[in-house]
Amino acid sequence: MRAPQLYSRVGFAHEMEPLSDDETRDFLEKRWSHWVKATSDDFTDKEAVAAILRITRGNIRLIERLMLQVEHVLVAKQIQIVTKEVVETARQNLIIGPG
Repeated sequence: MRAPQLYSRVGFAHEMEPLSDDETRDFLEKRWSHWVKATSDDFTDKEAVAAILRITRGNIRLIERLMLQVEHVLVAKQIQIVTKEVVETARQNLIIGPG
């Protein structure tokens, strides 16, 4: 009965090494490509990805939290394109410290 709680706590306590910028781009491309084109040459995409890299510093848990918040911002503002401003707005809605 307590196994799921123990598993959850062990997973949360496990320290993960930050992803490199290339690994972060690869993760974004595989997991979040429906919102962010991490390998695009488009200026808007490059700017958004740069903001994600700066804010998360390769922390995969933070990337997940930030991108979920990005989705909320897109829905709330009724827009379709992830921009630097959308990422910054999503960051402001998270409690993650200065970025």
